[in-house]
Amino acid sequence: MDGTYPWQAAFHAVILETDPAAMPLRIFDALSAIEERRLRPVDPGSDEERALENAKQSILTLKAERVDSFEAQ
Repeated sequence: MDGTYPWQAAFHAVILETDPAAMPLRIFDALSAIEERRLRPVDPGSDEERALENAKQSILTLKAERVDSFEAQ
């Protein structure tokens, strides 16, 4: 389930994480992997560029729903 691109393993780890205490580290790892990938050229409009953007937005949404609300309690 690692996906097509190396950075997707970290993304999948976030999606599958069920422990609220572990979620911030998983999010950090996944966002770091995405940003590290973006340091190298990505073809504009490519499948990977869309996947990177979708993954980043999904992680930020997940963070807002799970982590930010958990930390506010």
